[in-house]
Amino acid sequence: MNFIRIFAGILAFLGMALLIYGCFAYLNDGGKLFGVEMGKMETVVPFLLGIFFFFSGVSLLKSSSGKG
Repeated sequence: MNFIRIFAGILAFLGMALLIYGCFAYLNDGGKLFGVEMGKMETVVPFLLGIFFFFSGVSLLKSSSGKG
């Protein structure tokens, strides 16, 4: 198995999970979500990390060769 493709898939999945968590936290309006209390401005951190992880995983998937 190709380690880079597995790592890229994990990064992309983690990025999607963080983006979804950021959406739920933003819509929760500053209440507790999964035991973590976050304000409106603090929800920017999961969004930024999610975008970073997702696009780095997708770019790794694109750049890795199809043979493995």
